[in-house]
Amino acid sequence: MLAMTTMPTVSATRKPITPRNVVTNTLSWFDSTATPQQSDEILGPGVLHRSGARSLSRAAAPATDPACRTPYADLRLQNPSVMCTTIPRGGFCRNAAVLITPPTWGFSKCGVETMGIHVRLSGIRFESDATERAFRESFRNGGRLGRWVLLGSVASLTLGAPLMGPLLLGSPHTAYQAQIDWMWLIVAPMIAFGFVTLLRREWYAWSTPAMFAMSAAGILYLSRLTLSLTAAGQPQPLTALTLFTLLFCVLSRARVLAGLAMVALTLTVGAVTVQWATVPFHARDIFVFLFMCFIGITATTSVEMTARRAWLAREALIWTATYDGLSGVLVRGAFEEHMERVLRQATRTRTSLCLLCLDIDHFKQVNDQYGHLAGDEVIRCVGEELRVACQRPLDIAGRMGGDEFLVAFYDVDREQAVVLVERLQTRLRRLQVRDDQLAAISVTVSIGVTACVPDEQTKLRDLVNQADHLMYQAKRQGRDQYCCSSVVSPPHTTPSASEPHDDSEPGLRT
Repeated sequence: MLAMTTMPTVSATRKPITPRNVVTNTLSWFDSTATPQQSDEILGPGVLHRSGARSLSRAAAPATDPACRTPYADLRLQNPSVMCTTIPRGGFCRNAAVLITPPTWGFSKCGVETMGIHVRLSGIRFESDATERAFRESFRNGGRLGRWVLLGSVASLTLGAPLMGPLLLGSPHTAYQAQIDWMWLIVAPMIAFGFVTLLRREWYAWSTPAMFAMSAAGILYLSRLTLSLTAAGQPQPLTALTLFTLLFCVLSRARVLAGLAMVALTLTVGAVTVQWATVPFHARDIFVFLFMCFIGITATTSVEMTARRAWLAREALIWTATYDGLSGVLVRGAFEEHMERVLRQATRTRTSLCLLCLDIDHFKQVNDQYGHLAGDEVIRCVGEELRVACQRPLDIAGRMGGDEFLVAFYDVDREQAVVLVERLQTRLRRLQVRDDQLAAISVTVSIGVTACVPDEQTKLRDLVNQADHLMYQAKRQGRDQYCCSSVVSPPHTTPSASEPHDDSEPGLRT
């Protein structure tokens, strides 16, 4: 297993630029002695799981947990509805975002490994428990249609056998009448059980054992029917026993172990059928029967492996389309989409909403003097700081392009916003990014702050424009400042008073 290296990737001619004194990954905003929580999980070669999943590892943490405090630790007393959630180091995703390199095969101590997928005697699984749980839920929920088809196939082939057999095969009615009790007492209840588990979402978790029990009952019914028809003078092929096995392995989307158990049951029932048959089966029938069981093993393994690769690729696309690969915050389109939802929520509940527009000071000079790798590292560190700040479900951060960021805080008024902005600027001033010559790069930002209680006429574009104008006003006041409507930050000493005025294009601001 290979760990993910620190971004950005540095060429061989330059040493990697590493942040110094950066304690912003997962530490508390107030308790510098808090124990950081490692949230990144390595899946395999080049595969990194971002464990800030919506339904997995972003569960609410107790408000008293010092490792999970937010910038709102003292403000949350006034807003008890605000939930604190852990933010992973390096970014998070809606489900289980991954970064994927081209698939490679290799052998580990316990089996074959590809793309972080371990093929072991105990089954196929991901190295990460959180990723494994997310995949299993997606894999199981994606098989609902196939399980309905499996249910209909078993019901029609078993309950309809007494009608279809004499009509299509000319089989004697007595052979089917001999198994009528088994069909209604064993097979029919299993079909009803499977039907019930597919009706409601909360019962769907029981559908896997229900499909297994239904298919097993169908195999036993076919075995007894084969023995009855053979005794009545109409020998049946042994391969008929593998019909429900193949349907289960292909349609149920059950795990590999369930498919192997079904194949093992089929082999056992086949051996008993061969032993009890009054007319011996040909060697050809036995060989075809064994080969069909092997096809069942291959099918259940291929279905799960293909589903795992497709799931990884889908999550990688979601991550790429949603999150900025350098800073780890939302890209512009995703931020606007999330922000529209937050704005509608604040409008419905008449809750205050705060929007911050941040721009890194003298960023163009950092690129010119220290190189673009140093500039990338500055953006990455600022992005991590913003992710730490946005720890509640409705607080979001996004990169608009270049060195400009937008941050939205839900249920934060103007007075609270001033406190948060001052703390954010203080923490950003403490960042010390060093280049390959160990020269310290100071990081400061200019921030425009707008806070309001939105109504039906409030538009996201208007909020962004207002915050952007306030940010430029803070820059004109000397940078490393914030401007919040009528509130202006106290003056701070800038790194250099002789630096040129910010007159560059957006995204290339100094």
